[in-house]
Amino acid sequence: VARAFLDITYETYHREVGDYFGDVVLGFHNDEIMLTTTAFPVDTPFPPFPAIPWEPGLTEIFNKRYGYDLLSSLPALFHDIGPSTARIRCDFYRLIGDTCRDTFFRPIADWCSKHGVELRTQPLAEESLVAQTAFNGSVFSYLESAHVPSGDLLSFTVEMFKTRDQCLPAGKLVSSAAPIMGRA
Repeated sequence: VARAFLDITYETYHREVGDYFGDVVLGFHNDEIMLTTTAFPVDTPFPPFPAIPWEPGLTEIFNKRYGYDLLSSLPALFHDIGPSTARIRCDFYRLIGDTCRDTFFRPIADWCSKHGVELRTQPLAEESLVAQTAFNGSVFSYLESAHVPSGDLLSFTVEMFKTRDQCLPAGKLVSSAAPIMGRA
């Protein structure tokens, strides 16, 4: 997917205005790219989510990385199964975030570095740690590949924050992520 995206977009930009890269064209901004799919329940608190991101081979990668069986742990992604629920959910969504980073965002960031421009990446639903986890996995994995972690908060009001589950200013999220990754 990353290679196709690069071929269709960035390679075209490079062909057309590549002489300006690093001088006039300083970088690219990815705004709320969604690489996974999920569903939000209507009028019900979440998590858990009624659908989760999945791809062939995910169980093998998970089992090797974390040392326990994902398939037998699946109930924890949808129900509270006791003390291990939080660990299983964190491991699962960290893997989803890392997979999106490694297979999509990092190749794009590497392309940008090679061509003298920066990648600014903004996660989808960054206003809420819960919502962005459903879309991107770990937000810190998502932002890690960016040269400049980014976010916005264009449509929220104080009143909306009071009614949303676990909302926070996107700027706070990005400003927390950036120093962890040694970025401005």
